[in-house]
Amino acid sequence: MANRCTAAVAALAVCAVLFLLGAGCSPGAGPRGGPAAFALNYDLILGPLNGPTPADRDVIQDTIRLIQNGEHTLALNRLSALSERYPENSALRILLSYVLLETGNLVGAFEQAEEAHELNGENPYKCWYLAKVALMTGHMGMCHRELEHLRNAGEMQDAVSELETELKNE
Repeated sequence: MANRCTAAVAALAVCAVLFLLGAGCSPGAGPRGGPAAFALNYDLILGPLNGPTPADRDVIQDTIRLIQNGEHTLALNRLSALSERYPENSALRILLSYVLLETGNLVGAFEQAEEAHELNGENPYKCWYLAKVALMTGHMGMCHRELEHLRNAGEMQDAVSELETELKNE
């Protein structure tokens, strides 16, 4: 009887692991079974990079290289410190949000995307980014709202079309 119970428990454990891996729930996995699943447009993000000192701008550039190389934990540490020093900088908030997506922190990523959107005035990329993160985190109303803003502004139409297609597939 004990051998049967042990075998049953082992079989269930194997099934659970296979299920989790098949569902894309491996440790550190982001939305839809993987990290952010899209690349940032650093040129559009860094446009509003006002405030940081030249030395901190160098740190930001180094941090972008860390993100591009997949070193998200180190990038997260640097961006957290930079965001504390420059809380009104939307570019840093978007970078922080992206790294949080990459590390699987959907709630934090959404919060930072919202913060970025509210800072430093109008910017179509911030609207698109918030729409994208809202879609990934299940905030469909916000995604629709931001897409509507972009359509009305006539900005980033190719990116809007791609995001609308993703939204329809949800």
